[in-house]
Amino acid sequence: MAAASSSAAAAGCREGPAAAAGPGWSDSQFRRYCFETRPIPRLSHSDPRAEELIENEEPVVLTDTNLVYPALKWDLDYLQENIGNGDFSVYSASTHKFLYYDEHQEDGQF
Repeated sequence: MAAASSSAAAAGCREGPAAAAGPGWSDSQFRRYCFETRPIPRLSHSDPRAEELIENEEPVVLTDTNLVYPALKWDLDYLQENIGNGDFSVYSASTHKFLYYDEHQEDGQF
């Protein structure tokens, strides 16, 4: 672990603030990045601060919502019927973690 930290320091990388490890998580499971990171607030979808963050294009995790509920019925037949043929990117994770990739942010087109 010390070797990774010293090689990151040699490359001019800074580690962001330590993530708050919750139950079932350890610090070793979090990635270290070469740029400053900050925690993303978790707020109820009914919290007025959540709407403010969204309006300011700030990241927020919404809780107490059923936004994902409709996706529970998605299978190949459902997707074929509702989105048809086309080229779509599908990502698979080997863990329960969901990672979202937005190619427009990579190109600076947000």
